[in-house]
Amino acid sequence: MIQNRLIKIASFVPNLLQSPSAWFGHLPFAAWVIQEVSPKIFVELGTHYGHSYFSFCQSVAETGLSTKCYAVDTWQGDEQAGQYTDEIFGGVHMHNEKHYAKSSRLLRMTFDDAASYFSDKSIDLLHIDGLHTYEAVSHDFETWLPKLAPGAVVMFHDTNVRERSFGVWKLWEELQARYPNNLEFVHSHGLGVLQLNDIPENNQLSWLKPDTPEKRQVIDYFTSLGLRQLERYELSVLKQDVSNLNQHIANLNQHIVNLNQHIVNLNQTVSVQIANFNQTVAEYDSNIANLQQRLTKRNQLVAKLYASTSWRITSPIRFVGHQIMRVKRVIKLLGPAVKLSGGMTNATMKAIKLFQTEGLAGIKRGFRLAAQSQRPIQKAASDESGRNNYAEWIRLYDTLTDEIRAILRKRVDEMPNKPLISVVMPVYNPKPGWLIEVIESVRSQIYPHWEFCIADDASTDSAIRPILERYAKEDQRIKVVYREQNGHISAATNSALELVTGEWVALLDHDDLLSEHALFWVADAICQNPDVRLIYSDEDKVDELGRRFAPHFKSDWNVDLFYSYNMISHLGIYHTDHLKVLGGFRVGFEGAQDYDLALRYIERIKPEQIYHIPRVLYHWRVHAESTAQSTASKPYAMLAGVRALNENFQRQQINAKAELIAHWYRIHYSLPDNPPLVSLVIPTRNGLQLLQQCVVSILDKTTYPKYEILIVDNGSDDPATLQYLNELKLESRIRVVRDARPFNYSALNNAAVKLARGEIIGLLNNDLEVISPEWLTEMVSIALQPSVGAVGARLWYPNNTLQHGGVVLGVGGVAGHSHKHLPKRKIGYMGRASIIQSFSAVTGACMVIRKAIYEEVNGLNETELEVAFNDVDFCLRVREAGYRNIWTPYAELYHHESATRGDEDTLEKQKRFSKEVQYMNDNWDGFLVNDPAYSPNLTLKYEDFSYAWPPRVEILTSQAEETVSVLNRQEKALFMIDKNGLGLEIGPSHNPMAPKKRGFNVQVLDHISADELRTKYKDHEVVLENIEEVDFVWHGEPLHESVGQEECYDWIIASHVIEHTPDMITFLKECERLLKPNGVLSLVIPDKRYCFDYFNPVTWTGELLDAYEQRRKRPSPGKVFEHYAGASKRNGHIAWGQGDTDTGTFSLLHNIDQARDEWEMARTTTEYMDVHNWRFTPSSFRLILADLQTLGLTGLSVAKEFDTVGCEFHVTLRKTTPAISSNRLELLNAASTDGFGV
Repeated sequence: MIQNRLIKIASFVPNLLQSPSAWFGHLPFAAWVIQEVSPKIFVELGTHYGHSYFSFCQSVAETGLSTKCYAVDTWQGDEQAGQYTDEIFGGVHMHNEKHYAKSSRLLRMTFDDAASYFSDKSIDLLHIDGLHTYEAVSHDFETWLPKLAPGAVVMFHDTNVRERSFGVWKLWEELQARYPNNLEFVHSHGLGVLQLNDIPENNQLSWLKPDTPEKRQVIDYFTSLGLRQLERYELSVLKQDVSNLNQHIANLNQHIVNLNQHIVNLNQTVSVQIANFNQTVAEYDSNIANLQQRLTKRNQLVAKLYASTSWRITSPIRFVGHQIMRVKRVIKLLGPAVKLSGGMTNATMKAIKLFQTEGLAGIKRGFRLAAQSQRPIQKAASDESGRNNYAEWIRLYDTLTDEIRAILRKRVDEMPNKPLISVVMPVYNPKPGWLIEVIESVRSQIYPHWEFCIADDASTDSAIRPILERYAKEDQRIKVVYREQNGHISAATNSALELVTGEWVALLDHDDLLSEHALFWVADAICQNPDVRLIYSDEDKVDELGRRFAPHFKSDWNVDLFYSYNMISHLGIYHTDHLKVLGGFRVGFEGAQDYDLALRYIERIKPEQIYHIPRVLYHWRVHAESTAQSTASKPYAMLAGVRALNENFQRQQINAKAELIAHWYRIHYSLPDNPPLVSLVIPTRNGLQLLQQCVVSILDKTTYPKYEILIVDNGSDDPATLQYLNELKLESRIRVVRDARPFNYSALNNAAVKLARGEIIGLLNNDLEVISPEWLTEMVSIALQPSVGAVGARLWYPNNTLQHGGVVLGVGGVAGHSHKHLPKRKIGYMGRASIIQSFSAVTGACMVIRKAIYEEVNGLNETELEVAFNDVDFCLRVREAGYRNIWTPYAELYHHESATRGDEDTLEKQKRFSKEVQYMNDNWDGFLVNDPAYSPNLTLKYEDFSYAWPPRVEILTSQAEETVSVLNRQEKALFMIDKNGLGLEIGPSHNPMAPKKRGFNVQVLDHISADELRTKYKDHEVVLENIEEVDFVWHGEPLHESVGQEECYDWIIASHVIEHTPDMITFLKECERLLKPNGVLSLVIPDKRYCFDYFNPVTWTGELLDAYEQRRKRPSPGKVFEHYAGASKRNGHIAWGQGDTDTGTFSLLHNIDQARDEWEMARTTTEYMDVHNWRFTPSSFRLILADLQTLGLTGLSVAKEFDTVGCEFHVTLRKTTPAISSNRLELLNAASTDGFGV
C-alpha cells in the first residue's frame, strides 16, 4: 500500500528552484507528507525564499486538497540567516499571488504575534524553520503547541547541524523521548518529523511508529529521492551553464565577424582622417602663435596691477574671502563624515588618528571618502491564561440582555438632547455578506438618531449596488452616492461626507462592525460632556467566522502614544463643523488618511476636549487584505503615516522627525545646537561594586556631550568605598558631596538638586548600568519639549526581563511597573512595552526633568514620603502643574534594583511604609483606581496588562437601573452613608473616613482621648489635625454602655477594626443594638491574601462561636502566638495589595522565639494585646455572615460589597431581617476558590 504512494511521489517536480537551498533534498517529502496528512491548516514558521513552503503549496494544489496554508516570517532575517532585503519578500509575495493566492497567505510578523491568529487545536501540520538556537526553537515549539490539533505532525529542519549556535539537534533529542512516533532524515542538514501523542484512531501514521518496516522504507526512499532531487537541480544548473556557454560562443563568433568588418571600415577612413588631422594641426599652430602674443600683453598688465596701491590695500579682504570658501568646502565634507562616524565625537577621534598616521593629507582623504560613501539608507524590509479569556470576559461584561437594552432605551428617552450622528462609510468591492453585516450592525443600534452616509467608489462587483439600493429604499436614514470613477478611500469618504446633515460624524469601514450599543455610548458621552469635540472607543478584532478576539483596551487621551500609533482608530467621532473647516480627508494619504485627519483635527482643539469611551464599540474584521491581519498587507499605509506625522510637526513648529519602526513610529526630537548641561544626581551608601559599575558605564558609554555627575554620599563607612569616592573627586565631571543624615531618599535628592549646575536634572539610582549610549540624548531631547515634565527610561533586570516600562497607578494598591518581568524580545500589550508614550508617573530610579519644573513643584516630598512612592507623588504633582510625563524605550539601562537599600524588615520601617501607603491613598485615591494612562478594563492585580475582572466601568445590571462606578476607598466606605443622618465612627485614630470638618454629622468612639491620640502619634509624622475630637472613650465595656443609648445611629463606620475584636459576634450584636432600623454598618476589612496575614489560616465560624461563648475581652494566648508566628512580609512589605503571590518572595516578620515570648505574656497579662484575631477573604466573610444569620446570631445582612482593591475589601451591612442562604455548599465553593485556608 505504502509502496504505491511512495512511487507516485517520485514524479513530483518543484516549480520553484531559484537558488541553492538546504531544503532541496526534502522537497519530495514535503509534497508527500501533504498527501499523507491531508491537513486542514498547514503553517510554516520561517519561509525565507519559499522553497519548502511552495513545495507544500504545490502539493496542495496538485492533489486538489482544501488545505489552508500560512507562511509566517518577518522577512527581515536574524543573526544566523543574516538580514534580508525587501526584494526577497517581494519575490515570495509575487510567486504566492501568481500561483497560490486562494489557498495561501503570507503573515509578515513575528512567530509570537502570529500565534494569536490561530485557534487552539486547529493546526494539523506545522513546519518550524526559524532561528535555530536551542532557546528559540524550544520557545517556538512550546508557544505553538496549544495550537496543534490532536495527532498533528510537526517538522523541524536542521536537526543534523551542530555548528555555530544551532541547537535544533538538542531539542530534537528531547522530543524523541516525549513523542515516540517520529523519524529523522539526516541528509540536507537533517529533518525531524514527529506526531503528537494524542493521535485519533483514524489519523495513525504507520510510517512514524517505532520499529516498523514502513518507517525504514520511508527514510531510505526519501533519502535516495532527496539526493536525486539535489542531482536534478545540479544537472539543471549544468544544462543552463552549457546553454549559456554555447550562446556565449555564438556571440563571440558574431563579434569576430563584426570586428573584421569594422577593420575594413577603419582602413577606408584612416587616410581621410589623417588628411583632416594635418589640416587641424596647421590651424592649431596658428592659434598658438596668436595666444602667445596675447599672453605676453596680459602678463605685462598683471605686473602693473600687483604693483599698484589699490591691490596692496585690498589684500586682507581677499584673504578672508579665500578662508570662507575653504570653510564652506570643509563643512560640505564634514556632514557626511560626522554622519558616517556616528557623531561629532567619534568623527573627531578618527580625524586625530588620521592626522597622527598620515598628517593633513590623511584627514582630507578621510573626508572625501566619507562624502563619496554616502548613499540613501535602505530599510530592511499561548495558550490563553484564565485571566485573559476574552470569550468569558465578553460573556460576563459585554453581553447585552433584553433588560439591559430596555434600560439603555429608557436612558435615550431621558437624554436632554439627542444629537444626530452621521455614520460615514466608503464602499469598494467588499464581500457582499460582509457589506450586509456592517449595514445591519448600524440598523440594529439601540440609539436610533443616526443617518448612514455611504459612498460607493465605483465598485466593479455587480452584487454591491443592488444591496445598497435595497437598504436605501428600506430605510430613509440610509443615503448612498454612487461615484462614477474610482478615487480611492480619501476621495470616496469625502463624497460620503457631502451627504452628512448630523452634528457628529462617525467613521466606519465597509468590512467592519459596530457593537449594538456603540452609538448609545457616543450620544451619552456627548450629553455628559458638552465641550467634547473628538470621541474614540476601545475595539477588538473579529475573524471570518465572527469570533471576537484581541481587544484593544486603550488609555485616555495620550498624545505621545498617539504619535507612536493611531490609538483613535477605528471608531473616531468628529464634530461636523470642524471636519468641514479641515476639508475632510486629504488625497495622497491613503492608508493613513484617518491618521492624517486626526493629526490635523487635534491641532484645532484642546486635549481636554478629547474623550475616550472605555468600551469595545468597534469590531475590526481580520482578513488577508486588512491591516487588522498585518500592517505588511498595506505597507504604504505606514509610510503615509510617517509623512502625516512629519507634516504635523512642521505645522506645529516642533523640531522632530518620525521614523517607521516595525508596526509603529518612533519620534526623534532634536537637541539644540548648544545642548544644556545635565546634572546626574546619584545618592549612595557603600555598595562600591554597584556604584563603580554605574559611574564607569556612564563615563564610558554616554554620548551626550555635556553632563556632570553629583554623587551624594549618605554616610558611607566602607573604607574601599570611601577611597573610591576620593579618587572620583579628581574627575572633572564628578562632584562628591557628603550628606550623612538618616536615609531619606527625597531629602537627599532635594539637597543635591540645589547644588546642581545643570539646566536638566537626572535622578539616578546607584545600581544602574548604561546599555544604550544615546540614553541621555534621548531623554533630554524629550524633556526639553515645552509641555513635557519627567522622562523615564526602559530599565531591565540583569536577566533581561523588564524592570520598568512606566508606572501604572493602582496596581497592587498604590502603583506598579508596566509589564514587569516581560522578556526582552516581547513587545508588550499592544506594543506598549516598546513605544514612546505618556504615563502618569515614571520611576525615580532613572528620571530626567528640567530643574525649573523640579523647583516649581517643590521637589520630592521629604516629609511624608521619605523612601517609597516619592517618585509617583512627584510625577503626579508635575502632571497637576500641566506637564506630561513620558516614558521612552529608546533609553535603556540595567537596574540592579534597590540592591543597597534593603528590605522593610524592622518595625520602624514597616510603620514608615504603612504611613507612606496611607498618604498616597489619602492624597491620590482618585488616580489610584483610574489611571488615565491605563484602562479600566485592565487589571489592578497584575503588572502584565491582563484583563480586569470585573472592569472598573459602569456596569449595567439586568435587575434595575442601578449602576456601580469605580470609587476610591473612602467613597466605598461612605457609599450607603446618609451624610445628614447621625453616625458613629469607631476607631478612626488619625485617619477618619467621615470627618466632622467635611460636614458629617458624626460622633467618634476610640480607645483613648483626642489629646492622648495626638501625644501617641506626634512622633509618627501623621497629620495631627486629622485627629477628631473623641466623643466616647472605650474601656472594654459593651458599646451601648459607652454611648449610653440604643438604636440611635443611622450609620456606623469601622475601618480595620473588626479583625482586632476578641469577640466578633458580640461586636456585631453591639453595632446592631446601636443602629436604627435599616441603619447600616460600613466595614473596611483587610484581605488576608494581600497582607502580613498571608500564611495564617482563614477564620472559621467555629472559632467565632468559641470566642462568643467565652465572651472574650482580649485575644487568647493561642491567637497571639498564631499572629506572631505566622506574620510575613513580601519583598520587605507587610501589605502589598493584589498581585503575584509567589511564596518564594516571602519571609517571616518574627522568629519563633519572639512568638513564644508574646504567647507567654498573653498567658499572664490582663491587658489587651493588639493582634489580628480573625482573618478573612471576601468569600469567607460572606460564608461566616451566612452562618451567623442561620444560627440567629446577627440581624445584619449584606447591602453592598466591593471586592478587594489593594489589601482591603468593603462590606456594608444593613439592620434588617436577613435572607437566609439556602445553598451553603455554593458559599463553601466560593470561599475555597477565593483562597479559603492555605
